[in-house]
Amino acid sequence: MKSHQAALSMFGRRDLPRDILPSSRAHGSAGHDDSSVPQSDYTKESLQAGIPAFRLLHEVGLASSGGEARRLIAQGGGYLNGERIKAFDYLVTGKDVANGQILLRCGKKRFHRIRIR
Repeated sequence: MKSHQAALSMFGRRDLPRDILPSSRAHGSAGHDDSSVPQSDYTKESLQAGIPAFRLLHEVGLASSGGEARRLIAQGGGYLNGERIKAFDYLVTGKDVANGQILLRCGKKRFHRIRIR
């Protein structure tokens, strides 16, 4: 159930009529818990000078090293707010904040949300 709630928070909720899935707990419009999606808090000030994308992927744990993060971006597997990161040295700044957060993705399934405080 936690994985279902995490998917809803990342990809959006779709309400289904109760008669389609009468025995399932995965329907309806109940609130969701974002605790299954890895999250970090950053301040606006920390983004002023910018943080290189490869360093940010490493800092939040989506890559085990800076080198791995660089390779991941070079191979087209690093995403920032749904857009492919084109250069490993791209500076992530306050202009990349959308709705008070930055969403990072590596590959198809590894996500990390950065909340800006």
